[in-house]
Amino acid sequence: MNKSIRVLLYLPKNRDGSYLDNAIDIHTWLYRWTWQKEVGGHINPALRCSHAELWFPDEQGRYQYETPLMVYAKTNKPIKACGQCYTSTLRDKVNGVAMRPASRVLTTPARWNYFNIELTDSEYESMYNYALFQASQNIRYGKLTIASFFLPFRINEKSCDICSEAVNRALVHGLQVPSHSRLLTALSKIEVPSPLRLASNIFAQGYDLYSLETGEVVLWHNE
Repeated sequence: MNKSIRVLLYLPKNRDGSYLDNAIDIHTWLYRWTWQKEVGGHINPALRCSHAELWFPDEQGRYQYETPLMVYAKTNKPIKACGQCYTSTLRDKVNGVAMRPASRVLTTPARWNYFNIELTDSEYESMYNYALFQASQNIRYGKLTIASFFLPFRINEKSCDICSEAVNRALVHGLQVPSHSRLLTALSKIEVPSPLRLASNIFAQGYDLYSLETGEVVLWHNE
């Protein structure tokens, strides 16, 4: 393994004005019983999220210029992140699949956790090139898909993606080596996962969850 990517998870916060984030978090967590057996039969209650992004480092393999703890403690300002983030979003005046500078996305490190996934060079290149291509295709955000989270059935807009759908597809496209076969199988089970279901699938395969603010593990897979 020579490179890595990070799957970013945005932490919802009550009374911050982000009503859609809060609604997605609450609804998908409450209804996790409908699918949690697929990821081991139990979802750790500390695993919460309402949005997902795929974080590619810069050409030197860096995610940030200094450790998050140093920057945040000294300046009380967001980390200066390197690389690019891939997702589908309505944030930042975007409507759909996009690749954005990580420094523009990760402005509140306390609100983000991440999984780190090591890749071979070929896996990384395949995933990165796929994300770049998808971001150039004018794929719109799946508003009907998001709306269907609150319905008894799921609507899959074939020409649109939601955040976790875009991230999941990029991961499935890039993962190739036998050591990633279990993760690939888990991610391939559902075409349009919610952010929580995506996170749960990764977590169930033995990946620890880290805080972007401190760089420390906040959730161990064997808890």
